[in-house]
Amino acid sequence: AKAEAKSAIEQAYAAYDEEDYTPANWTELRIAYNRGIAEVASATDVNAVNAAKQTALTAMAAIKNNAKLLAEAKTAAKAELETEFDKYDREAYTTNWSVLEKAYEDGISAIENAATIELANAAKQAAADAMSAIKSDKTLLDEAKSAATELNNEYAKYKSSDYSVANYEQITRKYSAGIAAIAGSKTTDEVKTAKETAFAEMAAVKSNAQLLADAKDAAKKVVNDAFAEYSSADYTSENWAVLTKAKDDGLAAIDAAASIDAAEEARDATVASMGEVKTYAILLEEAKTAAKAELKKAYDAFNKSYYTDAREDLDGAYNNGLAAIEAETVIENVQTDLENAIEAMNAVKADAIEVKDNVSLAAAL
Repeated sequence: AKAEAKSAIEQAYAAYDEEDYTPANWTELRIAYNRGIAEVASATDVNAVNAAKQTALTAMAAIKNNAKLLAEAKTAAKAELETEFDKYDREAYTTNWSVLEKAYEDGISAIENAATIELANAAKQAAADAMSAIKSDKTLLDEAKSAATELNNEYAKYKSSDYSVANYEQITRKYSAGIAAIAGSKTTDEVKTAKETAFAEMAAVKSNAQLLADAKDAAKKVVNDAFAEYSSADYTSENWAVLTKAKDDGLAAIDAAASIDAAEEARDATVASMGEVKTYAILLEEAKTAAKAELKKAYDAFNKSYYTDAREDLDGAYNNGLAAIEAETVIENVQTDLENAIEAMNAVKADAIEVKDNVSLAAAL
């Protein structure tokens, strides 16, 4: 009988896993096991053996494993949370009752999903705190009534020195209208709307700094838009660099402006400065004009009386030069066209030179 009882106790003990118990409960289970083995061994009759065996088996089975402890903790936590939830009066939370219910339900769900006793208790406390933080109708009404104080504090933040006279007066009017609207409100929603409207309308009035920033943005847009109309293809590389620098310097001057007038003056000066930078076409035309004037000067220097017979050749060289200069598309080639024309005119022989050449030719013959 003792052998059978001992074997039954040992088989029952072997079915338990230490990992399924807290250290303290596993110690109790081992104590129950050892006590049962000892009592079976010391029993003096079969009845005592069987009683010792049953006592040991019952004692070991009664010790709670982690799963049992967690289930009990969850049940207790949910009961405590339900008790806490029942303290709230639905009539006192008409506005936020659905929010309070959700906090409770989320808490129950979090407890149910907790993996440990500590997490279950933490979920219960978090839900209780969340419910406690939800405002009752009375709290909401009291807060709404303090909106006038909030509006006073907000209005005090605005300094007349930061605004034009007209704009500061506008802020004051918006503030006064807000105070009157709050005083006449009959619901928390009306109070909220009145306060938010006053806040927004005061904030919408622009300070001197905002007006200056807007003016600077507008001025820079004018400059950038004007610059966008220019194309680097229309300028020499040097003049495009000049134009770009004029734009960049202008934008910097606008940014540094201390007043709206200064920003607008910098804008106008920059647009004018960019407009003064000469395009390739203008430079080419100037080069052509200068070259034609120089060619005319050279042409006028000839004594036409010496070119009675060769006048047509002289005029042809001159007119061909003018035509070549006028048709030129490259600035660097204009000077070459001028020099070629002058060289062509110089190559035309005056009448006396031609006669001398003819006499020399006759003598040679």
